[in-house]
Order: sequence, then C-alpha cells, then structure tokens
Amino acid sequence: MYMRRKTFIGADLEILKLEAIKYDSRTAFFKGSRSAYKECLKRYIMDEVCHHMVKHNALTGSHGNCTLSNDYLIELAKSFEYRGKLKEAHPSAYRAIRVRGLSEIAFAHMKVSGNKFNRRIYVFEHSDNTAYIGLSYEPEKRRDSHLKYNKTLIEKSQKTIQSFKILTDWLTPKDASKQEEEFVAQYLKSGWIILNKAKAGALGGGLKWTKEKCFEIASQCLTKVDFSSKNPSAYNSARKMGWLEELCKHMVPSRVEAWKFQELFDIAIQCSTKYGFKKKNPGAYKAARKMKILDEICAHMPKDCRNLPRKDRPSK
Repeated sequence: MYMRRKTFIGADLEILKLEAIKYDSRTAFFKGSRSAYKECLKRYIMDEVCHHMVKHNALTGSHGNCTLSNDYLIELAKSFEYRGKLKEAHPSAYRAIRVRGLSEIAFAHMKVSGNKFNRRIYVFEHSDNTAYIGLSYEPEKRRDSHLKYNKTLIEKSQKTIQSFKILTDWLTPKDASKQEEEFVAQYLKSGWIILNKAKAGALGGGLKWTKEKCFEIASQCLTKVDFSSKNPSAYNSARKMGWLEELCKHMVPSRVEAWKFQELFDIAIQCSTKYGFKKKNPGAYKAARKMKILDEICAHMPKDCRNLPRKDRPSK
C-alpha cells in the first residue's frame, strides 16, 4: 500500500524542532526529512532548530564539542588499509587529513587500490617446486578467488606448503603482460614447474574492451574524432591500454591541418555572425579557432548582436 510522505508545510516551530532533534547533522536532516528541512530554510529558522547538531571544521579540527587533533587523525588512519575505507567510515576525518596536509604521514602505510586497467603480477609457490603466476587488478581478491575455485591450487594448498607473493608494483596492462611472460621464463629456467593452463600475458577479468573489439570499432571510423564519438568506451580503453595509435593507422589526419586561410575566409564571408559561421560549417569554425585566425576572418561580423532589436539582428 502506498504511504504518503509526511509534510511539514506550515508546521509549528516546536514540531520542526522535534523533527530536527532526530538528526545529528544538517546533511542527515536533509536526507531524512526533506520537507521539514525545506520548511526551516524557507522560514529562516535553520540555526534555531539545528543548534544541537554537530558542526565540523576540517581546518581547525572543530567537531561539535570535541577537537580532532592531528595525532588523533593519524592514529585513526592507522586502522585502515585503504583510503577509500577511511573516507567511507569517517568522511570528516578523511577531509581533515587532506585539508591539513597530513596525507603523506597518515596514508603512508596504506595499500594502493587497483583499477580495471593497471595490474600487479603475483605468484603461488609450492614446496614441491610448482608455481602459478598471474596478474590482476585486485591481487588479494584474486588470491582468495583462486583458493576457492581453482581446483589445482586448492589441492596444492592441502598437500604442500603454499606461499603467495606479489612480484611487482602497479603496471600498465602492456607492461604487465610482458613482465608476466618474463617471470614465467625465469621460473622455468630456475627449474620450477608452471601450473598455468592459460598462456602468459592474458589480462584476465575486469577489461571489457579487448584489442580485437576495439579494432572492430576503430576500423569503421575514418578519424579519431569519429572513433571517440561512435564509442567513447572503446576509444578510452584503447588509449589507456596504449593501442590507440596502432588501431588508428588507417585513419585520415585531422582536417584542421588541411584548411587554408582563403578557404576559411570564403566560408566566413558568407556569414553575418560567428554563430552562423559555426552552424554553417563546424569543422571550418573549429579550424579557424585552432589556427587563431577566427577574429581576422570574422572582422566583418558585428561583435555583439544581443542588444539589437530582434528584427535588426542578422539572420545568419
């Protein structure tokens, strides 16, 4: 059954105070009771009904009736492995650390969280001289996943002494793929038996756009602008993975370099305003701006038509 939200329009001051007392900050008040919050704003009584709420100042450390000292913030940060977790649990403390310039000290022990592009190389080593080498954007989670679903590694953990090591810092996918192959070669040379079934260098999960998929999109485009417009996700993936120039070899260079002054002038002279010029030929307009000749070829145009009566404004 649909329940109508409670409204506080025209409510007495005491009713608004009773509603506000449920919350310890104005943000919580806004999220929990927007009707009451807006009514207080409308009647200019926010300070009166919110006097009990916590007020925080990241720079001075003022936080209600207590003060967040630098030592307290640094100690608090020590209990978190990642910045994101600290920010989620204590947003005010996180902001105070950033504002007061304590990041270098407070975050020094924290691990760098990965992303869907960068990778780290890891290895499972076993006492029977077998090893499994891989790469992942979240190596710790990948380790847990292996020990839950990878039958080979589960059996090895039960029958041998197993150790997990992270071999590199964060690498671009291209470098990570290359270095994984190098690590596999090094381990083989040292007499290890490699347990990997997949070919070394595979980038694993987390990457939607493979090189082949990106090329499939790029091959349908004549310029990088077309590629970016047609599929921004594929374009950005290709750029971040370092494939962009290779995938765009067939594309024609930007028209900006091909425009000549006289060509641009001939187009501009047909227009009465810069807006009309831009609308008539966006490519020519963009080229003129990049070549820094826009004002020169548009010298015949009025600088500002906004103050003219509508009937006297140029039509183009």
